[in-house]
This record gives sequence, C-alpha cells and structure tokens, in this order.
Amino acid sequence: MQNENERIKNKVKDMLKTIIDEVDPNNVLDLLIERRIVNIECREKIMNEKTKKERCRALIYPLLNCAHKEAFIVFRQALEEHYHWIVERIDENKDDFSSKDLDETKVKVIEEANEKTEQCDEVASAESSRLLKSCVFIIGFYDPNENNPTSDVIKINLNKSADIISIQQIPAKMGMESAAAVYDKSVFVTGIGNQSNEIWRFDSTTSNWMQCASMVQCRRRHGVAFLGHILYICGGWIVSQNRTLDDVEAYDALGNRCVHVGRLAWAVESSGNCVPFKSSLYIFGGNGPNGKPLGKVQVFDTKSNTCSVLNKDVPIGDSFLRAALWENTVILLGVYGNCIYNFEAKDFEVRKEFKTDAVYCGLAISDGFVFVIGGGRVENNKWICRDDVRYFSIENILNNQPINWKTCFESKLPKPTLVYAFADMFLEP
Repeated sequence: MQNENERIKNKVKDMLKTIIDEVDPNNVLDLLIERRIVNIECREKIMNEKTKKERCRALIYPLLNCAHKEAFIVFRQALEEHYHWIVERIDENKDDFSSKDLDETKVKVIEEANEKTEQCDEVASAESSRLLKSCVFIIGFYDPNENNPTSDVIKINLNKSADIISIQQIPAKMGMESAAAVYDKSVFVTGIGNQSNEIWRFDSTTSNWMQCASMVQCRRRHGVAFLGHILYICGGWIVSQNRTLDDVEAYDALGNRCVHVGRLAWAVESSGNCVPFKSSLYIFGGNGPNGKPLGKVQVFDTKSNTCSVLNKDVPIGDSFLRAALWENTVILLGVYGNCIYNFEAKDFEVRKEFKTDAVYCGLAISDGFVFVIGGGRVENNKWICRDDVRYFSIENILNNQPINWKTCFESKLPKPTLVYAFADMFLEP
C-alpha cells in the first residue's frame, strides 16, 4: 500500500504541477462562479496574488482539499475549453484523483505544491465548509384550490435531513409562474410585482431583500439562468395580451441593468427550465404560441446572442420539464415521462419506468441524490398538491435502474404547494 500511495502521490503531484504551470485562473473562474463552486470574495483573494502561478495555487487548493465531488467535476469542465490536453490527462488518471482512501496523500501533495500561506488556509477552510452545505430556497407558496400565491420564503438544507427554515418574506406581490436563479450568495426572483416585471434579490449573507431594476418586458412562465454575473430571461407569456414571447433579456447583477439582447428561434412559455452549459442556454420543450407542446430544444448562444435548434426533439410528451445539470448530463423530469440529455453524445435517453407524478415541483441535485420538492397534479378537475421532499440516487436514472423513492419524513413544507420560484446554492454553515 505504501508503494501504491507513493505512485499515486507522484502522479497527483505531476498533474498539479502541470495545472499550476499552464492554467490561467481567468480562463476557468467564470464557470466556477456560475456553478457556485467559488464565490466572489474567494475570486478576489485569488486574483490579488502577485503571479499567475500563485493565483492558480490559491485556486486549486480549496477545490481539491474538500470533500465535495462536484467541485472537482466543475473544475474539469472549466478546463475543457482552453486546456483539453490537461483534461485528457485528468481523465486517464481519474481513479487516482477520486480515491477516497488516498485523501490524506492528496492533501500532503497539495500542501507541498502550494507552499500554502495562512491566507490560503483561510480560503480553503471557507470554501470547504461552504461546499458541504447545499440549500434550496422556495419563494412563494401556491395551491390552485386556494387564493393567490403567498410571499413566504423557506430554506431547505439538503445535507441535514432536509431541515426546513422559514426566512424573511419577500416584500413584493408574488404572482404565479415566476422564476428564480442564483448568483454568488444571492437569489434573484423574476416576474413578480403588480405588473409581473419586477426583479428582487435576496442576500443570504444579510437575509435582506432588495428590489432591482425591472425587466424590459413583463412576463410569466419564463426561463432564467445565470452565466457569469448576467441573468438571462428567456421567453414567457404576457397574461394581458395572451401572447407567448420569443425575446431574451439580460440582467447585469453587477450593474443592475436589464436590456433586450436577442430572440429565440421559437416563442415559448412554460418550459420549466433553462440550462446553462458553457456559454449557451438550453431550453427544453415548453409550449408554443398555440398552447401546444413545442418539443424543440433551443440553444441560445450568449456570445453571439443568436439562437439555434437541435436536430433532435425532446422524446417525451410533457411540455413542462424541470431540469438539473449533472456533469455533462441534463436530468429532465416531467409528470408522465422523463429523459436525460448527454452533451457529449448529443442525444436523449428515455426513462419510461420513471415519473414524478407532479408538475411545478422544485428540483435539485446534491451529493449524488436528486431531490424533488412539492408540486402537484390534476385529479377529477381538482389540483392535488404535495408537501413533501422526496429523493433518489442519481445513479438510478443515469443507469436506467428502478427508482427507489425515499422521503425526508421529518421535513414537510409549510403547506402543500406548487413550486414556481426556487433556486439552489451552496452556503457556509
């Protein structure tokens, strides 16, 4: 075992040396921030280092010296565009890099490579702690059998038996079919207020709400996602005109400004998803202007602000699909059908034996488990809503295995509800 440890130690050390010598953190930080692996404060500490090598050391230490698998997965994805030869070497040695039995050996190698300072220790400690706590925020509760959506807000800690904490209400009128996304340590909620054009920001570090610049066009039933510090708002529906939208707006979270930037190939509403991958946004399905399922996959390129359509349609009939990204795969969950889309294979795989039996549910992936929160369905012309937090192993759906649903029995939502605006993030304990 000692010889094996020494062999892997040398491999890891050689790989880290290659990364430190060749990688410029500027080329990978945007994706790491977008996926909430690195926060703004950590980026500033990294970029304050004097040399490129010192900045790279300050970056990789917290990424590799933590227990959260997603950190390394996203780092690998961030390297792909500019450093494909390094990714090939990582893939060749992925078993050595992921061996849990050799964590102590890897830490020692990293320490030697970094010659870490007290500042780097603080960054690593903060990042490791932050990565270990995955939370989902639910903004507003709505049972169609009752009145309008409430302004209640809760935080669900997915790492501690899904304990649920009520936090400050959003000081705005919540409407149906709003949407939310996360940037750094803040949740941004869109499509609310009397005109369905407001954007509000919840700062998780201060627990305060702040109204942001409004959208150019009011809308509901839209999709949202962050790429870097830009929040993209795609498609949707104007209730007063009964009109489906094809436009895309971009809200700058740093400059607090919202502008029109482009158009989708197809007007779409009620897709339930907007998936950021590299520099593009993927919108799966939704309804077209006639209210019928569109079935298309639209790809909005944020570099050119143009939209294309994949040559393969969504292979299931559900128009409203919740989506979550796991490595290079998108998990798509509908009421009656589910599928996965692999970016490398550029193809779908249908999962016929699996269904959620709920629409308008919250969806998150944490530590290898898929969490489905609330939602509802229509039975005998009446909505039946759920108040539970369910989960299953992601391996079940990736490998097309029978789904073994589990419920966080001690964690019930305050009331049965459809989940419109929700967002997941990593927080410090």
